[in-house]
Amino acid sequence: MKKTLYPAIFAAITVFLVNVNIVYINNDLSLKIKIIVNMLAATIGAILGAVVVKRETRIDKSK
Repeated sequence: MKKTLYPAIFAAITVFLVNVNIVYINNDLSLKIKIIVNMLAATIGAILGAVVVKRETRIDKSK
């Protein structure tokens, strides 16, 4: 798998998990809050993916 896909994959996974939480656990949130939470989840997931890419790049360079 290409390393450049990791941020998108992590973002998708975090958004999916947050949406499952919103739909099945916290039904009473307003639409505005749901959108904000989804955007934050996507941002955090993308950052996590970028950290993974950076870490793997550092490991590859040390070999």
